[in-house]
Amino acid sequence: MEWYHQWENEYKTHKEEHELRTEELDECLSCELCYPIVNEPIVFKKFWDALFKFEDAIIIYNDVTIKGVLSLLSMDNSEREDTIHKGRCRDIMDRITESIRYRIQPKIKEKGLRAIILVIVRDCIERNLENE
Repeated sequence: MEWYHQWENEYKTHKEEHELRTEELDECLSCELCYPIVNEPIVFKKFWDALFKFEDAIIIYNDVTIKGVLSLLSMDNSEREDTIHKGRCRDIMDRITESIRYRIQPKIKEKGLRAIILVIVRDCIERNLENE
């Protein structure tokens, strides 16, 4: 992934800022200290398990990831389709991909990961919820 190394370096720098107790921290969406998990809905766990099947380099998520997935689920399908390349859906998917921590460089490129996230939300999660 073209962005993996940049985000990994930003995360390490951010963690050092935490250790030094820097007052003004740079934003780091993948920081589990800045964005601790408050609530972990079952629907998110289904999403995470499905995503892991596609990309096993993922290891950690935080509250940004969870809220992003819930935001995608709250959008109707037409709004997601209309804003997938530019707009609300794209912004949410970008936040989700940036909030995830990876143990190694992922096999899937960022664009592919966004597509997989959308397919999981639309086809796996929503269709299962409709059938329940």
